[in-house]
Amino acid sequence: MKELVLIPIALICAVMVVGLQQVTHERIDANQERFEHQQMIAMLPDPNETISQESTLFRTFKGSQPTGLIVQATTDFGYNDKISFWLAVDLKQEIRGVSVIRHRETPGIADFIEGQWLDQFQGASSDNDWNTSSGDFDNVTGATITSNTMITGIETALRELKESSERDAQ
Repeated sequence: MKELVLIPIALICAVMVVGLQQVTHERIDANQERFEHQQMIAMLPDPNETISQESTLFRTFKGSQPTGLIVQATTDFGYNDKISFWLAVDLKQEIRGVSVIRHRETPGIADFIEGQWLDQFQGASSDNDWNTSSGDFDNVTGATITSNTMITGIETALRELKESSERDAQ
């Protein structure tokens, strides 16, 4: 008999959850888009620069002069899942900034990928040594998989962006 009482309660709760999702999904999407735009702006050294979207590639400008590119990239794997991030480069294909969009790495251990650890990549290019064990970039003890994944992911995105730019120039 108690089970029969729980069924309508469960149905009412399910309908409420679905209804809440329907009411809030547009606002959540808009907030996510605004947050991602703020992340891109934060990577640019000059607050007077603007961003123009071209499919998955964003071009940055100061006035009408192009200053660089921003691309969204995703690693192949992390410790728990893929890691999505923004990569901003200047016209010489040197990194201007990296900003993590989302990840599912271990909280408290992998928090470094959202902070100052990413600053070490500023000014880096495909000419750097991207070897994850002996290269130009520091790994984090206790979070080696996450740091190696980010180093490899940034290098891959940088290489693909450079190859794409070279193809476009031809």
